[in-house]
Amino acid sequence: MKSPAATHIGFATSLELERNLVRDFITLLQKEQNNLIQGITDKTDSLTLSKSQLVQELAQFGEQRNHYLLSQGLTPDNKGMNAWLEKHADQHTTDTWFDLIQVARTAHRLNLTNGKIIESRLQHCRRACSTLQQAAGATMLYGPEGHHQVLGIAS
Repeated sequence: MKSPAATHIGFATSLELERNLVRDFITLLQKEQNNLIQGITDKTDSLTLSKSQLVQELAQFGEQRNHYLLSQGLTPDNKGMNAWLEKHADQHTTDTWFDLIQVARTAHRLNLTNGKIIESRLQHCRRACSTLQQAAGATMLYGPEGHHQVLGIAS
């Protein structure tokens, strides 16, 4: 059985790893945002897999943190984390936790912004497609046999 100190040290180390992973996620979100702004969709698509993997890893860290806090008789939330910090953490670990909160907020804001950019682009594409479909529907053409064609269908 692991000693409580080893468990506490492992938990503190896990917080550092989680914070670093959120920083990596921020870097990906910034790349995604730059690509979206510049209209570079082929590179943006390739970031999706990396983002999905990081999100899965971050979810695992969150689950592990919550399980650990519960195992310590604490609630798996900010209140429980603050209680653990007061009882077990040194200044470095406390700073790591509060840095983790800050970088998570930054990642959240970036993700929301990227979502808004994507939604804006989708709305633009929908309007452009609608305009093209309306224009194509209003145009009557003659096919090779002299029959009317609407949207490329012989009538």
